Amino acid sequence: PRRFCCWRDTACAVAIVELDALGHYVLACVDGVQSAAQIARGLDARRATANAVRRALAQLAALGIVAPPRR
Repeated sequence: PRRFCCWRDTACAVAIVELDALGHYVLACVDGVQSAAQIARGLDARRATANAVRRALAQLAALGIVAPPRR
């Protein structure tokens, strides 16, 4: 399923983005405290899931929705 999310950027403009279920889950978990690995463990403990979460965070960062993941 796809979901639409909106947010305000620093210029107070409203932006709307369409996310898949994983992107929506990841965005809902972003709290500035949890790491990508911790978010992935919320789904399961597989490496493929952790990689998918990292990709989702990188895509959200490219859109300016979240800060870029730290290495």
